[in-house]
Amino acid sequence: MESTPFPEEVPERTVCVVGSELVENYTVYIIEVTDGEHKWTVKHRYSDFHDLHEKLTAEKKVDRRLLPPKKMLGKNSKSLVEKRQKELELYLQTLLQQFPQATPTPLACFLHFHFYEINGITAALAEELFHKGEQLLQAGEVFSLRPLQLYSVSQQLRLAKPTCCNGDAKTDLGHILDFTCRLRYLKMCGTTGPVGTSNIQESSLPFDLSVFKSLLQIEISECSSQQIRGLPSLRSSLATLSIHRSTETMMSILVPEASEFSQWEAEGAESGCPVTAVIPVWRNLTTLDMSHNCISTIDNSVKLIPKVEFLDLSYNQLSTVENLQHLYNLVHVDLSYNSLKVLEAAHTRLGNIKTLSLAGNQLDQLTGLTKLYSLVNLDLSHNQLAQLEEIRNIGSLPCLEKLNLSSNPMCIIPDYRTKVLAQFGDRAAEVCLDGKVTTEKELDTVEVLKAIQKAKEVKDRMSSGDKKVRWVTLSQTPEDSTRPAVISICGHIVQRAQSSSKMFFLFFWILKFKHLFLVQSEAEEVRQVLWLSVVLYKSPESELTCCLLLSNDTIYFLLEDSFASAHSLFVSLSISTSLSLLSVNVGLFDQYFRVVGRSADHIVCCLSRDSYGTGIFLQELMSALSLQQQLPAPEPSDQDFYSQFTNTNTGKMQNYELVHSRVKFIYPSEEEMGDLTFIVAERKTPVSAASSSSRSFNVLLYLLVFQVRTSPVIFGVNVSAPSPVLQPRTLILTSTDVFLLDEDYVSYPLPDFAKEPPSRERYQLREARRIRDLDRVLLGYQTYPQALTLVFDDLPGPDLLCHLTMDHFAAAEEAPLRGGGASGGAEGEVQWCVFVPGADSRERLISLLARQWEALCSRELPVELTG
Repeated sequence: MESTPFPEEVPERTVCVVGSELVENYTVYIIEVTDGEHKWTVKHRYSDFHDLHEKLTAEKKVDRRLLPPKKMLGKNSKSLVEKRQKELELYLQTLLQQFPQATPTPLACFLHFHFYEINGITAALAEELFHKGEQLLQAGEVFSLRPLQLYSVSQQLRLAKPTCCNGDAKTDLGHILDFTCRLRYLKMCGTTGPVGTSNIQESSLPFDLSVFKSLLQIEISECSSQQIRGLPSLRSSLATLSIHRSTETMMSILVPEASEFSQWEAEGAESGCPVTAVIPVWRNLTTLDMSHNCISTIDNSVKLIPKVEFLDLSYNQLSTVENLQHLYNLVHVDLSYNSLKVLEAAHTRLGNIKTLSLAGNQLDQLTGLTKLYSLVNLDLSHNQLAQLEEIRNIGSLPCLEKLNLSSNPMCIIPDYRTKVLAQFGDRAAEVCLDGKVTTEKELDTVEVLKAIQKAKEVKDRMSSGDKKVRWVTLSQTPEDSTRPAVISICGHIVQRAQSSSKMFFLFFWILKFKHLFLVQSEAEEVRQVLWLSVVLYKSPESELTCCLLLSNDTIYFLLEDSFASAHSLFVSLSISTSLSLLSVNVGLFDQYFRVVGRSADHIVCCLSRDSYGTGIFLQELMSALSLQQQLPAPEPSDQDFYSQFTNTNTGKMQNYELVHSRVKFIYPSEEEMGDLTFIVAERKTPVSAASSSSRSFNVLLYLLVFQVRTSPVIFGVNVSAPSPVLQPRTLILTSTDVFLLDEDYVSYPLPDFAKEPPSRERYQLREARRIRDLDRVLLGYQTYPQALTLVFDDLPGPDLLCHLTMDHFAAAEEAPLRGGGASGGAEGEVQWCVFVPGADSRERLISLLARQWEALCSRELPVELTG
């Protein structure tokens, strides 16, 4: 639709008194003014005419006899009113003819030219800016203009007329142009109907924005996008653009040139087909608000706004979300109150956004939101969500803090809040649901629901045929009396993943009613089953897969029986908690624990790699010891982990040792953490160390992980396809660096009967990188689906693996080359593929890495999905 061009000729003006009306005890005359196509009405009584005439006679020397005289009697009579109506009309027409070019200010105000006529509007605006313009610019306030005013200015610039028509310098058009050249914040608000008493429709008036040279922010509402001129001139300066109730397409605002060029391409983009125009991008636009329009699709015009961070498309008619993958910097997106019924693979379109509003749509499932790992605030209110199972799709989002589900069908479900919070697992306390902070009572209920859910899952697995565990019987092998007893497991299938040098286990143990009866004692009951890796004190070079059974009297360590049937396990070791158990050493951050018996054969280091699993084992072991002594188990407390036992009746804390039923529970001391911090800190170069000496050097995270390597040799034979190998490592994250170490889990601290120091030092640093050199984190399907890959830029920098010798750690080995032999990616990149068994630990590692990377690099850490 072609818009009406700006008129270039002066429109004809006429005036007519079309009627009168009686107001109280005086007569008001209705005047109709015509200026070209525009008409409006003005109402005045005779005294107003008289005042006008007095001003004109004083200023312009108009003939005093031109105005009809006053009447004292019968002034409201019908005959007099009709006669006077004609005389006043003639009076006004005579005045317009007498002043055809420059209408006197009193006459212009009398006929409301400053409201509806081009010259009058611009003169009034110029005079206002003459008095207040400089003050408004200095204050930096938003200046409001009406489309009619800007239309008048645009038309004045096209007329071959002086910038000051009436001779008054205050009304010179130059005041307006000077102001618009320097204005930074503009608001254009039109009207839905006619303006005042006129027939002027502002939505049909064309206006030009090219007079604004320094605009940073503009808001336009109730204007037709087809009447807006000069938008391309704002591309170099505008930072915030808001358009409301003015358009049906994004293209008409962002690419107005598209109406002339059908084949266009954004500046800097590569096109495989011929184009008729290259359109410049909006270089500084970071906020785009096109809410309250009639937009039905997100077209490819968004290619021209690559720097937009805040996008508001609420209250439109969108049914799909497309083309947003071109907006790499999106942080906040508002798609509320549209017509969205499904949102598939949202991460491929929305990237690493933090805030997403989908309120007021028709969503009934959330499968497309599962990989929005950076999302912090999510609004899903006023949708069609009815099933609590849909919350599982967002329950694993690691950064989600605020969730709004109000006014959905699921809200009527009893205990709706606690059932929703239970889907977030251990993060339930971090989630603010429907604008309300989670209470302690709700958290207690969540823990109960989680326990019920786990019990239900156990019951479901018990009824799954071949995966049932009926009974576990203990019998002695007759042909080898020195070999431990064998436990035969009926109907249990062990699933495992094995490589050339390591065997990593993944299997589920299902117990009926959590009871397991052993032949040795009919009353013996299993309290906990824990799958983990173990390292024996007498053979510390190998890490073995083990099933740990804790009964009320004994700790059993079960390994797979390679000599018996495929579904049998044998008890490789058992330690009586009442007779043989001397102490339990708890590793740093509960990542492992060491069980110590009365000899070297009864020392086992258990690598749970899960602080939660370790904590549960210690609680169950203390409970078992309490039952043997007929004493209550230590009560949980909100105090510090090491001080929670100081006021109990069953134990006493001495130098980080809890003595419980004659068994020592030894926790890491500050000296152990200090030793680890010393090792990491001294790996810095002298320059780096000097620069960081003024600040404390802290270990933010300690995890036992696996490093995934690929080995091209299997059993001494070269093969074409590399085989993945899992190497146990200790991962240390500090405020500026990340390290991978080999750690001697089983020899430290030395047991009481040891007569000589261990053969090797406790920590051996293998690989180290600066966090600021981290380029991106890869998640998704890889060699191991739950692994994550840290991709570093192989940049020259301080050598974090410098040589170091410490007397109390023994002589350190010569450090390997920078990079430590990590798997290589593209040229100039170094990749660490790390497997973190615990989901909570993995999320915490990603979260801390992202926080430190953002602090060092002042932008968000790129997290990419593969596969």
